[in-house]
Parts: sequence; structure tokens; C-alpha cells
Amino acid sequence: MFILKQLSRLLKNKPLKTILFTVLLIVVLAVGARNVEMATGNDTLVSSESDVYQDNLSLEKEFGGESIILMYESEDQKSLLTIDNLKHMEGVEKQLGINENIYSIMSPVMLLNQMAEKQSVKYQEGLSEVINGLDEMSGKLNNIGDNLIIKTESGNESQQKGTEASYEEQIKQFGIAIDRTASSMPTDNPQVKEQIIQLKGYSQMLIQLSEQLKQIESKPPALQTTDDMTSGQGKQIQQQVELKELGSGLKEMGSQLESISENMNNMQKYSDTLSPGLPETQKTLDYMIYDDEGQLKDMFNELVMDDRYMMMSIKFKGEVSDVDKSEVVESINSYLNQHSLTTTETFVSGKPVLDGEIESSMKDSMKKMMMLALISMIIVLMITFKTRWRILPLGIVLIAIIGTIGIMGWVSIPITMVSMAVFPILIGLGIDYAIQFQSRYTEEMEEGEDHYEAK
Repeated sequence: MFILKQLSRLLKNKPLKTILFTVLLIVVLAVGARNVEMATGNDTLVSSESDVYQDNLSLEKEFGGESIILMYESEDQKSLLTIDNLKHMEGVEKQLGINENIYSIMSPVMLLNQMAEKQSVKYQEGLSEVINGLDEMSGKLNNIGDNLIIKTESGNESQQKGTEASYEEQIKQFGIAIDRTASSMPTDNPQVKEQIIQLKGYSQMLIQLSEQLKQIESKPPALQTTDDMTSGQGKQIQQQVELKELGSGLKEMGSQLESISENMNNMQKYSDTLSPGLPETQKTLDYMIYDDEGQLKDMFNELVMDDRYMMMSIKFKGEVSDVDKSEVVESINSYLNQHSLTTTETFVSGKPVLDGEIESSMKDSMKKMMMLALISMIIVLMITFKTRWRILPLGIVLIAIIGTIGIMGWVSIPITMVSMAVFPILIGLGIDYAIQFQSRYTEEMEEGEDHYEAK
């Protein structure tokens, strides 16, 4: 009672200063009302100091928190798993990749990138083996060519026969080895494909050269008559010329293999066409996601459901605020609106999305509740409160609501589903006390100042 008496004296003695201070306080509280936030997290239902909440917080820090689910829906699996849909999903990943609140993203695109990366590493290793093998064969062909030329010029026929017999099988095996090497190389790279065609051509040439060497070896020796000796010497000279030409051809082919090896080595070092990523053709994509029987590979089963739905899971880190989650959801929705698909439907789900809708619904409900409460109070006051200032209690209640929300904003108390129940009670009690205060004030004013002073 003492405080109320002091307050009443202050109002009577310094009315202007009191009104000015009250208006200033209302403005400050109104500014704080702009900072109030909606909250639907676990800490609004369970104490943040409880063991259950703390255990859940530790789990989210280690393994991530809530997830947003982006779904793609199509008529069948073939129209779902297409290059366009996966590139669209890749665009979402790139947009979210720079967000520091994202813990992980799980999608078919991520699995395909992992597969492509492993294939790229394997491809690079295989290409290195091919380069080393070509270098080795190039050196051996050059040696064989040099030896054939040297031993042909020596004129030793028996030594030449032994040389022909030893080199024939080696040249043939080189040709077969080059053909196998070329067949094992992937053909999706245009530059590599060009080298494969050249290698297959050289493979056939080596096999032909081995057959040619075999024919030279199988020619009968020269006869011992005078005429035949003259003819045999001519044939021997011809064989030497043919062997020399064959040796030169082998050396030339060795140089060509060395050149191919250098080209492939430069491709491996400087070309970016071997980098991992999504395939460019549907045929390559089907090869990566389907097995030999045409069935979807097991690794995609958790992300592709019922042959009609494809899923992307975006997991947040622990302790991410509702505001940050809402920004990510808005970013995804913005991307989907700007990059719509013609044959595939997309929609976003998950607890963060649901929480955002709940917050939006709470805001709409509060607006409707406040408007209906104001209209109802105006009607009730106009009918039942028979005084000149019958709407005045409603203004007092509005000031009280602004003050309550302003204090919540300044001290960072969010509006939750529980705290929303305070506002109907606040309106009811506020109207009741305001009516009583106004009635009492009217009575005192009617009794006059002398009566007030006598009190």
C-alpha cells in the first residue's frame, strides 16, 4: 500500500514528467518487441539443464542433428534417375555446400561422385601402367630393330636365322600385348580414344611384321650349283634388304609408341577431363547405377524408394538455431522455384521444415487471436460498460501486451506453444483490472478533490 500511495502522489505532483517517462518506457518496450522470436525446439519442452537434453546435445555434436529431406517424385525409375534430375540435385548440393551449419549431405549424387572418384584413381593408375608398358615395349622394339640391322650388315646367315627365330615370337607377343592394353583402356575420353585407335593399328602392324619375319625365316637355303649359287646370292641379298627394312620399321614403330606414351603422360598431368563428377551421358549413368541384370545397385536402395522417389538428406550440425535452419529451408525452396523440373515433382520435408511451418502457423494464430480478442472486447465494452471512456481499458490492455512482448524481446525469452497461452489470460485479467481501476478513478473524480485530500 505504501508503494501505491507514493505512486499516486507522484502522479499528482509530477503528471507531465510521469506521462513523458511512461511514453518513453512504452517506446523502449515496443522496440524490444521487434526482437522477440518464435521457438519450437526441444529446449521449449525439456529443460536444457536436464541429462536427457545434454545427452542428446552430445549426440548431435558427434553425429549431426536434424535433417531436411528433399524428395524427387517421378512416374518410374527410368524417368527419375536421369542426368537432368541428378544435375538439378547437384545444384542444390553446391548451393548448400558453403553453409557452415551443414554437417553432411547424403544423396545419389554423392554416391556417384564417390564411385567416379574411385574410378578416376583406378583410371590414373591404369594409365600409368599403360605408359610404363609402352615405354618398355618401345625400348625393346628399338633394340630388336637395331640388332636386326646390325646382324644383317654382318652377313652371317646362320646368325641371322637364329636372330629371326628369337625375335619373331617377341614381336608377335608385343603386338598381342599392345592390343590387350588398348582394349582395356576406357573409351569415354576423346583424347584417349584417339590413342587407342593408333595402338590397335600398331598392334596389327607388329603381328604382320612377325609373320613377315617368319616368311623370311622359312625361305629355303641357296642351292650349291653354279647357277643356283648366283641366284641364291641374289635371294640372300634380297633377304638382307627385307630384314633391314623390317628392322627400320620396328625402330620407327618403337618411336611411335614412345610418342604415344609421351602424349598419354601429358594428358595424365594436364588434362582435367579425367576428373571425377557426374557422367555426361545416360548410358554411362545407367552403367554406374545398374548391375549386369539391370537392377539398381544395393548402395542406392536407401535413397531411391518404390521406383518413384529419390531422396536427398541434408543433416545439420548440433546446436543450430531455428533461424539458421529456416534460412537453409528458404534457400532450398528458392532454388527449387528458380530451377523447376518438367517431368519430376520436388518437395521439401523433415523436422526443421515442420518446425518452420509450426512457427508460421503460430504467428498467424496469434494475429487472428489478437484481432478476434480486440473485436470481442470492443463489443463487450460497448454493451456492458456504461461510461464515457468505455474503450479506455482496451488501450491499457494493449499497452500491457506491448510491454510483455517487449520485455520478452529484451531478455531473449522466445514465444513458444506454452507461452502463447499467457496472452488470452493477460487480455482477460487486463480488461478486468482496467475496468476496476477506471471505475475507482471515476468514483474519486466524482467525489471531488476535497474528498481525495481527506483520505
